Amino acid sequence: KILPVQVMRPDGTAYISDLVEGITWAADHGAKVANVSMITGGSSSIDSAAKYLRGKGGLLIVAAANDGVDPGFPDFTSFVAVGATDSNDVRTSWSNYGQFIDVVAPGLNMVSTYTGGGYATGYGTSFSTPVVAGLAALIYSINPSFTPAQVEGFIFSTCKDLGGPGEDNLYGHGRVDAAKAVQAAAGAPVNLAPVISSAP
Repeated sequence: KILPVQVMRPDGTAYISDLVEGITWAADHGAKVANVSMITGGSSSIDSAAKYLRGKGGLLIVAAANDGVDPGFPDFTSFVAVGATDSNDVRTSWSNYGQFIDVVAPGLNMVSTYTGGGYATGYGTSFSTPVVAGLAALIYSINPSFTPAQVEGFIFSTCKDLGGPGEDNLYGHGRVDAAKAVQAAAGAPVNLAPVISSAP
């Protein structure tokens, strides 16, 4: 089931406070996964909202943004920050990077519905983020009683390692692998959270 939550104002903008309200509303209405394809990775308010969602058993996925820089965001552990890769598993030049990146997912030449009807291709970490959110939803569908930490663990531990060995500031844990993550979740005890290592 999909729970649409409108956070954009009539002029097409949204404040962090709008996003916090939307995440909180989603948490209060039973959302297990919340996708935010906006620049939020450095916000302590988003961190607080993500913790609230986690407290209710849900997981927040956010976009790294498309400035091609390391914005110096803190490495919040309350949500999953997503960068973008191309078809060759290489980080795109415009995908932000840094210690806050948790995983990467395809984000170049992505096909989606388009305003006014039909389909078009686009790019951005805003496309990568729902790939990871969809994977989190698949894992929750196997067993809704999985904790957010377990869901993250299935995703992180099965990523294709890219860049330097292990977790790094360009690719995080690596490019998500939906098949391996779902297989890991399907074969794991519900009460055993996978061990997740953190980058130094």
